Amino acid sequence: LFGALKKGFRPKGAPFYVFLAILFAFFVIFSSRFLATRGEQARIPEKFLHARESAALVSREIVELTGSTNEKIRTVNLLDVQGGEERVQNAIRLVKEAKGTNKQALSQVFKLSEHLRDLAQSLAGVSPISSQRVALEAIAIELSLVSEFITYTKNLNAFLESLERSIARRSTFQEQGAINAALRDVNENTKTINRLNGEFLARIREFDKSL
Repeated sequence: LFGALKKGFRPKGAPFYVFLAILFAFFVIFSSRFLATRGEQARIPEKFLHARESAALVSREIVELTGSTNEKIRTVNLLDVQGGEERVQNAIRLVKEAKGTNKQALSQVFKLSEHLRDLAQSLAGVSPISSQRVALEAIAIELSLVSEFITYTKNLNAFLESLERSIARRSTFQEQGAINAALRDVNENTKTINRLNGEFLARIREFDKSL
């Protein structure tokens, strides 16, 4: 648990009130008030269920927006920007659209952090205690994922800025080194996001089995 909390407190880029909400939930769960006996009846507050459903919906939207961004980037890669002005303008248009969907994904990430706050605030009503602790681990991991995704969207935007600039100047080959460096940062973020998402899903499965 403390390993997960160390990664989740405080994630870079996450709103400060979200950090406070998670910290408060941590204090409540491990206070003497909740050192109850084993064999408690499973209970999940309505607020917890609603926040979990909302977080899932926002997460799906983030995935769809990210997929749309990646598809636009793949299309740009297939264009021969040396093949004429029309192809150059199409490539620039696609890059601008990719920047737009990337920006939308970032805004959804902050919405996700708000749903995580609601999950944390409703943890006190979850029983048994073992389920509370697993849920807290999951939330801490998801906060780390939120932090990493914020970094990912910023690095992706830097990559798209470099790509758009190089296409407009017809200097893609000359600036390939800078473009590749920005893309490497994005790929590293993606690997971390995938790893954290796997850990989060594992905790959620554990939580569901614990009830």
